[in-house]
Amino acid sequence: MSWALAGAPEPACAPLYAAARKALDQPRLERTSALQGRPADEATTVRKGANGWESRQGNQPWRPLPANFESTERALLQSASLYTACAAGEVEPVGEEPARVYTYETTIGPIPTPGRMWISVARGLPLKVEGGGATQTSRYDR
Repeated sequence: MSWALAGAPEPACAPLYAAARKALDQPRLERTSALQGRPADEATTVRKGANGWESRQGNQPWRPLPANFESTERALLQSASLYTACAAGEVEPVGEEPARVYTYETTIGPIPTPGRMWISVARGLPLKVEGGGATQTSRYDR
């Protein structure tokens, strides 16, 4: 899919937008989000596959997400105002995969919230995101 941005992101934030767009363009992905300090069985998992987007909490059954789920995410990325104050950091492993750590602020809501994103050095995909008291890990078909 073609990505036309409504605005120009800060140059230091371009890798975050590129990684997030690349993730949405993957045919299959699974993202698990857990609030810090909460049990793993309360984590929410969202996945994209042949049947569209689905989600579940803990080990509950998978449920379809609304058809506009992906279009909402794409609209946020196309606005080019999601990430600000970005900075590239060191390379750290996520599992066995080396990833560059980026710090940023996200501007969803009235108060900017700091976050960190680990982007695979080899594949350019976001592997882990921390911010707002939650940690999100992503898996993709290889």
